[in-house]
Amino acid sequence: MQLTSELIIKLALTIAVGFIISFAATPIVKTFAQKVGAMDVPGEARRVHDHPIPRMGGLAIFLGFLLSVLLF
Repeated sequence: MQLTSELIIKLALTIAVGFIISFAATPIVKTFAQKVGAMDVPGEARRVHDHPIPRMGGLAIFLGFLLSVLLF
């Protein structure tokens, strides 16, 4: 498969849309994780952070990937 300028532009646009969607969805998913209670609260010796961390960050990345694939 030869890389043409049209294909390169389409790939770059797909990656850019995925990034923008993931970037925009991250605060929304963070708020959703706090409402649902999907938080990693420190307390055990294995957990190195000092404040609660939302555990659903992968959802924003997945949404960005899925929507960019479906759009293009």
